[in-house]
Amino acid sequence: MIRLAIFGLTAALLLLAAPSLARQDGAPALPPDGPYTQVFFQPGSTRLDDRAMQELSKWAAAARGHPDERVLVSGYADSVGSPAANRALSQRRARIVAGALADLGVDPRRIDLDALGETEVAVPTADGVSEPLNRRASVGFNPAPDLGPCSTTGVCIQRGIPFCPGDRRCRRGARP
Repeated sequence: MIRLAIFGLTAALLLLAAPSLARQDGAPALPPDGPYTQVFFQPGSTRLDDRAMQELSKWAAAARGHPDERVLVSGYADSVGSPAANRALSQRRARIVAGALADLGVDPRRIDLDALGETEVAVPTADGVSEPLNRRASVGFNPAPDLGPCSTTGVCIQRGIPFCPGDRRCRRGARP
């Protein structure tokens, strides 16, 4: 729970710290280290509902304003099913979101995928528990390759990026 609270607090701070979501030339813009967005799925599903598409559309419009930034799409699953099945489901979710971003004008060559299955849950649960907040995909700018070790809270020490997995090195271009 502490990890989730820190994650949420960091995300809120990133959003508040962003001086503006519009560049001077009028194009939507995002700071290079955030914010990020998340979309959620029904149990066992990879279908993006209207709300998810609206969120991705807003994020894609802003990401197009930063054509040199790489984008990381991470897929997740709840603990219903086997770890292998959940990893495969999270990979399909990441691919579906990446495809939607590409359809919305984000160059697919900029998009990196990560499939975390049930390993990086938003809400810890027992095995077999269907948790809506764990059935998600996150989208954000991908950190540079040599940022150093992450903290155990899942927040990158050097850039405060909330989707950086804890106890691993930041990575660029990670693919499942």
